[in-house]
Amino acid sequence: MKKLNVAIIGQGRSGREIRYVLMGTHYRKKLNFTFDALDQAKEALRKFDDCFVRLGSANGDGSADAEAKAAAEKAVAAFKSAMFDDLNTAEASAAIYSLFHDANKLLAAGTVSADGAAKMLDAFRTFDKVWACLDVDAALAADNSIPAEIEALAAARVEARKSKNWAESDR
Repeated sequence: MKKLNVAIIGQGRSGREIRYVLMGTHYRKKLNFTFDALDQAKEALRKFDDCFVRLGSANGDGSADAEAKAAAEKAVAAFKSAMFDDLNTAEASAAIYSLFHDANKLLAAGTVSADGAAKMLDAFRTFDKVWACLDVDAALAADNSIPAEIEALAAARVEARKSKNWAESDR
């Protein structure tokens, strides 16, 4: 087991990726742990993070807020039911992915407001109290904004190009 820990740490894997893989198998079944599974977990968690960030900045018209709330409540109920059914992680995962799908659909349509999105984010937080790998708040807190100095350089380049000052634009 110690060799596996060293190999995982050496690859720069995170605890949340490992927990995500572990949640994919029922505790009574044999786990087929692979580095491919860790790669898939990393990609899945990146998609969840992207969804959380988009929910955090949702500013739709609010026409689907009732739908968002209902989807969140349904997913939480299904998740709890699955976990109380002998830790049925496959069904719990299906509940999480159902809400993930609904969130992406509503975000794409632009019909969910900050209030509806908050209900969905709260549901994901509820899931994470058990799974400990989604980390909604860390995704929301990540500063993915462009630094002010880079914004200023880009604006200066645009102005230089407008005035056909190619040397300054290239610099």
